[in-house]
Amino acid sequence: MHAADASQIAGAADLVFLAVPDAAVRDTCDALPLTAAHAVVHLSGVLGLDCLQSAAERGARVGALHPLQAFPAGSSESRFRGIYTGIEASDAALTGELEAIARALGATPFSLAGVDRAAYHAAAVLTSNYVVALHVAAAEVWRLAGLPPSTARAALAPLTLGAAEAIVERELPQALTGPIARGDVRSVASHLQTLQGDPDHAALYRALARDLLRLPLGLSEETQVALAALVAEPGSRSA
Repeated sequence: MHAADASQIAGAADLVFLAVPDAAVRDTCDALPLTAAHAVVHLSGVLGLDCLQSAAERGARVGALHPLQAFPAGSSESRFRGIYTGIEASDAALTGELEAIARALGATPFSLAGVDRAAYHAAAVLTSNYVVALHVAAAEVWRLAGLPPSTARAALAPLTLGAAEAIVERELPQALTGPIARGDVRSVASHLQTLQGDPDHAALYRALARDLLRLPLGLSEETQVALAALVAEPGSRSA
């Protein structure tokens, strides 16, 4: 059945998914003629269940199902295969239903109950949206090197694909390559030297390097200290 407007949906289904922008979830829920016969589920990563309060007050069961995946226009259900999907619901029965749906789509469900949803969603954004931001930064540094900006995306994208494949296959310390993994103090110093005239990207480089140095990379203490000193925030003291 195809519904001509949102008010018809609740009459046609007892399980309703709100696939709308986050800012519209509450108002959409409020507008639907939901009753105790319904369950309503939003797909937001950052919102909890409180945005569905009006449905809960009318006796409806409420929940959230957030797939850790991007869905460009025209995507199919095949993009669920092999991913993780966060789930929270107001009762065990709906939790079970949503877990079953996730598994049927090929995903692995996990609980978002009690989770800091903003921090959880920020982690997802860092690993998805901000990879694009890294390519924006890399393209600018590519230009500073004297290379044509038009070639940056095609030249650098395979490095990102290779890193992503390594992360899927290996633990993070084993997936990492490059100067930090090798303990190559000289290369890191040269990168920071050339980025002196680009303070924003120098700061980004240092911040990301500090996170990499949290990994157990098997570096000597001398190398670890030298790298930490190089990438410390200006004016701070490295451990």
